[in-house]
Amino acid sequence: MTKKLFIIFSLGLFLRLILSVMGHYGDIDNYHIIWAKSVVDSGLPGFYRRNFIYGIANYPPLSILMFTGLYKLYFLIDAVLWKINTTISIFPSQLVVLWRIQSVMMPAMMKLPAILADLGLAYLLYRWTKKPLAAALVLFNPAFFYNSSYWGQIDVVPIFFVMWAFYRLYHPELDSGSRTDWIPGQAKNDNYSYLQSSILFTIALLIKQTVIVFLPLYLLLTWKKSGWRKMLFSFIPAIIIMYIIFLPFYRSGNLLLFAPVTFWDKITAGFGSVYLTAHAFNFWGLITGFGHIPDGPWRYISLSFVGFTSATVLYLVYKRGFKKTDIVWAGFLIPWTVFLFATRMHERHLMLTLPFLLIAAIQPHFAKSSRGKQFNNTSMVAIFVFISLFHFLNLYSGWWSPPIPILITIFSPDIIIKFLITITIGLYFYLYYRYVCATIFNQ
Repeated sequence: MTKKLFIIFSLGLFLRLILSVMGHYGDIDNYHIIWAKSVVDSGLPGFYRRNFIYGIANYPPLSILMFTGLYKLYFLIDAVLWKINTTISIFPSQLVVLWRIQSVMMPAMMKLPAILADLGLAYLLYRWTKKPLAAALVLFNPAFFYNSSYWGQIDVVPIFFVMWAFYRLYHPELDSGSRTDWIPGQAKNDNYSYLQSSILFTIALLIKQTVIVFLPLYLLLTWKKSGWRKMLFSFIPAIIIMYIIFLPFYRSGNLLLFAPVTFWDKITAGFGSVYLTAHAFNFWGLITGFGHIPDGPWRYISLSFVGFTSATVLYLVYKRGFKKTDIVWAGFLIPWTVFLFATRMHERHLMLTLPFLLIAAIQPHFAKSSRGKQFNNTSMVAIFVFISLFHFLNLYSGWWSPPIPILITIFSPDIIIKFLITITIGLYFYLYYRYVCATIFNQ
């Protein structure tokens, strides 16, 4: 690691550690800690049948295990500090007092996986692009550090594993020791790379199911890289891992169906809300506001639109031979489509768009349209920065913490928010046109 990168990562980590003790959203108290305490008190078997204050748990098992491990680690550290304090007279007792401010320190502990995932994603995108700017645009991006280190959510953790899965799928030279192209099937030793990639993607899904939006693109790329037979073979270990992770949560019923049924019925289907928007600054927030309006038949209309537009992107990825430009653009257009036009979206779901958009923004090769014409990279970076700040504002406006009067005054009026949503939708259609429509018209 160069001196410049060391400074960037050190400052990024320091910023996050400071923010981690300054506040947190109620998700940590109402969900993460309560779920962890339930596991400690009552064990894992039957966990997904328990009713909590806000209903059943709707996070996948790796998240539950992660929260439980951090919950136990907090009390283990407390015991170690106390033991040292009573054994070594010169040990500063204030550290024990500080650590036992449980309302601050335990939420800070719960933020550690997301903080580490921020750092991991920054390094991964640096490796991907070979540009320190990529790391900086993650580490000093309020959309990332506010979510992970202040709010205390874990959205970036599965995103890190998904991006790692895509990276391994197209960088098998890490195993072979030789430089290969992004085009699938060019490596001397790619068997391990796509096997590892499938396991990484499975881990992402078992942490948080929101990354399922990348699954169609990922399956298409895996098929292109290895063919149907090898693709199915590579997913066997991933399926085994899924069953192993779910097994400790099993209590009764059909053991064979427990993992897939629980993942779909209890976790995926039970995730989110039943409203047009769950405070997401998207199309539904623009036209209906942010009240609790059930989505009803609009659910299926929105999914039809999202399905058609995403399928169009996937078709062009296939038609154009899985070029790296197409893969990167599909990687941000598809989750952006879902966020803007699907119902039941949360404000945090826009983060899924940012990693691939960042790659498209800062690398000249990725900033080409489907016509092969060079985009203005400054414009692409500006779009990334705008979407990042837009995402941060969506997060911040959910609870206005920490209170910054000038931001609250400027962005509280609905007309300002709807104006920004309109700009965001306009940018989406601009980039969608540059990619999809320009390709079709030039066939």
